[in-house]
Amino acid sequence: MPLISVIIPCFNHARYLQDAVRSFIGGETSIGMMEEQTIADFEIIIVDDGSTDNTLAECARLSYFDKRIKFTSTGINSGTSVANNTGLRLSTGQFLTVMSADDMREKFSLHDLHSVVASNPHHFAYDNVRIITGGKRQDKVWVMEDYDLNSCLQRNPCHTGSMYEKQAFIDTGGFNEKMRYGREDWAWNISLGMKGYCGIHVASAGYLYRREGQNRTLTNATPEWQKEFGSQIREIFSDLYEGRFPMGCCGSRSTYYDQTKSGEPMEPARLVGADGMVILRYVGGNVGRQVFYGSVTGTGYSFGALPKDCRKLVDSRDAHTENGKGFLDLRYKTKKSF
Repeated sequence: MPLISVIIPCFNHARYLQDAVRSFIGGETSIGMMEEQTIADFEIIIVDDGSTDNTLAECARLSYFDKRIKFTSTGINSGTSVANNTGLRLSTGQFLTVMSADDMREKFSLHDLHSVVASNPHHFAYDNVRIITGGKRQDKVWVMEDYDLNSCLQRNPCHTGSMYEKQAFIDTGGFNEKMRYGREDWAWNISLGMKGYCGIHVASAGYLYRREGQNRTLTNATPEWQKEFGSQIREIFSDLYEGRFPMGCCGSRSTYYDQTKSGEPMEPARLVGADGMVILRYVGGNVGRQVFYGSVTGTGYSFGALPKDCRKLVDSRDAHTENGKGFLDLRYKTKKSF
C-alpha cells in the first residue's frame, strides 16, 4: 500500500493531465522539466467526471507507463465533490490529498505536507499557492491564511490541495455532494474542523495553480454565485452558524453540544442587537459583495466596496469579541477588513 494517495478529478481537462501527472513522477511539462516528488511512495487516482474530450484515453496512456497511476470514471458528469469522493474511496494510502487536473505541484510539496501531518495526528496541512500561466511560474504567491474554524465560516482560508489522514475522510464522510457547482473545498475545510481536524499552514509554496482562462472561478465568482454558495454553506452547517459547535471541534464558541447524544437540547442563537448595534465600514479589497458571519450571533452581514454597501449595522458582540474573532479583528494578510 502506498504512503500517500493523490486524487485528481478531471472534467474535460485531458490537455493538462500530462503536466499534472509529471509534476509527481517527473518529466517535461509546459513549464519545463519537473523532477519527481521527493517522496516517491504514492499512488495517483485520476477520476474522469463524465468528460466529453479524450480524458479516458489520456488516462489509459499515462497509466501504461507507471503502475502508480490508476484511473476510473463517474460515468456521467456529477460534480467535483462526487469525483473526489469516488477517488478517495478507492484510495489505499495512509494519507490523502486532492489536486485539480489543470494544476501541478512542486517536487517538495508532498514531503512538506506529509512531514507536518505525520508529526501532528488529527490535523490537516496546506501550503501556499504559486500562479502558473503562459508556460512559466509567476512571482505572485497566494499566501493562505492560518486556519480557524470560526473564520472559515466567513470565507475559505485554504485551497483544496490539503493533506490529511485517511481517517479524516472516514470521519467526515467526504466532500459534501450538495456543493455541485463549486466551493466544495470550502465545505470540506469546515467539515474537517467540525471533526477536530484543525489546519496547519505550511509556509512553502508547493501548489501550482494554473490561470489560463480555463478556471471555474471565472464563471462562478459573481455576486450571485457567492450568495448562492453562502446559502448552501449556511444550510449544510446550520448548527455552526447558530452558535452550536460539536464537542471536540476546532471552533471557539462558548456553546457546545455532544453529537453522540441524540435529543440533547441545543441553545438557540442569541437575539441580534440585544446588547446594541454599531456601524462598521468594510475596507477590504474585494470589489464584489460578500457575506461575513458574526462569531457570536451567527448572523450574516453583506458588505461590498461601493459606498452604498461598505457601511452596515452590526451586532456589537460580533464587532468585537474577547477571543479576537470579531469583525474588527479580521485581517486579510496584514490589512484590516473593517
